Amino acid sequence: MEENIASEPQSLVLESHAMEHITIASKWAKFLAIAGFVFCGILVLAGILMATRSDLSASMQNQGFANKTYLYRRPGLGGITGFIYILIAFIQFFPALFLFRFSNNLREAVYLNDQYLLNQSFKNLKKYFQFIGICILIGIILYLFLFGIILMVKAFR
Repeated sequence: MEENIASEPQSLVLESHAMEHITIASKWAKFLAIAGFVFCGILVLAGILMATRSDLSASMQNQGFANKTYLYRRPGLGGITGFIYILIAFIQFFPALFLFRFSNNLREAVYLNDQYLLNQSFKNLKKYFQFIGICILIGIILYLFLFGIILMVKAFR
């Protein structure tokens, strides 16, 4: 005698306290999204600066124009580092975008009392958590992989 709850239409009533909490959450989500966008911009600028400045100083140092006390720098290494910075900014852009969409849709859904916008906002929140969860899983797998490599290198020494 199990009832299929998913097939029946459900209505959810949000009390005034819940609406107040949702409104505050929307504002914080927007703040975090904008901070994420700013961080992405800083990373892109740092990546461009790293790629151009590091390669320029490396070529000047290799030609003998720089002070000899600096460490030797290889040309192209700044480009790789700059690319990594820009790649991290690209990856960081999507969670910020999902949070921004969540915030805007949630704010409009509360203001207009629109169920569709509320559903869209929570869909973006779901995408945000999925993206962050996948990134964390990839990070854990990479750490375990690198840890395994380090153990094998130590074992074969």
